[in-house]
Amino acid sequence: MTLKMSGIRYALACLLAAVAASCQVPESERIPAVFTLTPETITPPALTEGIQIIVECDLHWSVQLLDPEWGSIEYGSIQEGKGGEFRFQMGANLEDAPRENTVIVKAGKSEERITITQDGLEQFFSPRSLDIQGTDPYTVSFQSPATWSVRVTKGEDWLTLRTSGGGVGAARLTVAARDANENVGEREAVVSVSIGPHLLDIPVRQAQKDVVLPGESAISLPFDATEISIKTRYNVDYTVSTTASWIQWEKTKAPLYESTEHFTVSPNLEQKSRSGEIRFVSEEHPDANYTVSVTQEGKDPILSVTVPGFYGMDSSDYVFGSDGWNQASSRTSADGSVRYVLFHQKDSRALVLEGFNAAMEREETARLTITSYDKAQENAQETTHNARLLFKDENLYWFASTVKSGVYFIVKK
Repeated sequence: MTLKMSGIRYALACLLAAVAASCQVPESERIPAVFTLTPETITPPALTEGIQIIVECDLHWSVQLLDPEWGSIEYGSIQEGKGGEFRFQMGANLEDAPRENTVIVKAGKSEERITITQDGLEQFFSPRSLDIQGTDPYTVSFQSPATWSVRVTKGEDWLTLRTSGGGVGAARLTVAARDANENVGEREAVVSVSIGPHLLDIPVRQAQKDVVLPGESAISLPFDATEISIKTRYNVDYTVSTTASWIQWEKTKAPLYESTEHFTVSPNLEQKSRSGEIRFVSEEHPDANYTVSVTQEGKDPILSVTVPGFYGMDSSDYVFGSDGWNQASSRTSADGSVRYVLFHQKDSRALVLEGFNAAMEREETARLTITSYDKAQENAQETTHNARLLFKDENLYWFASTVKSGVYFIVKK
């Protein structure tokens, strides 16, 4: 009987073992009994290079990134049946805005996710940029992961540093303007902070001061486009207007300390002169109101002529490309003196103009010498002409005789 019972027990054990083997569940289909990630949320600073993440899990696990374009995974120690650790390598975020990625850890039929939001430079520097007034000091704060230094890389002529650098931890850099910007317009600078391999720029802007009242009564201008400045009295609020559309007030160019208003004037392309007014009006101080009259001369008709030559000389025109004057040359010497030659090939004749310097400014006068040569250069005839430089551009000079009306000299550069 005993032998029979032993046989039954052995058969039952074999049957149970066979059933258990047939019911074994693959690990990929199982739900882990233990599955946690540490830390659960991650918000690293902008210059953080990587984050260590610990896994507790009783099954085999793997890691992937939702956005594989940003970051990489480096596996560390793995303990069978217990978990392990890995490192998410993200690199520094050198953009202003934060960036986000998700780490996905899978084990069996389960997965755990950690969203990683890395701060940008907007969160690293406080504030990210500086808008300063006057000469007061302004400070930027940040947490430095390494020793750091700072320098002004743009605007060093007006911005100074009160800090040269520091060590790891809480950091403050302080800047100040050398003056209150009593000049023309807003100005900009850049402060560059060097932390390890990174060079981070902080923009700095300084607004200009307000303007004041004028003190000129009349201005006369040439025909072409120009800029004018009107000196002003200071410390009185006022408005500026013009009665002519061809005079434009450059309000961004109005400095307080120098007491000057700036205007741009459009060219007068008509032969007739024109006039307008600039009005400075103070509502609180009407006795200080001022009007400046502006007169702009008309454009001389000769300035519309662009063919080099001598016009009206000896009651005749000697013009390049006309009446056989089909060759010309122009030479400027090292000292700036200009020599212009017109050739008449058929008659073997040349007209040579000299007597002015390339650096002369408009409205200046010169004593022009014109020498006429024949083929043998035996009958050279020289004439002189007092002339005023009307205008010059990148190609031509325009002169007008100061003695005889209607006599002009257009010289090619």
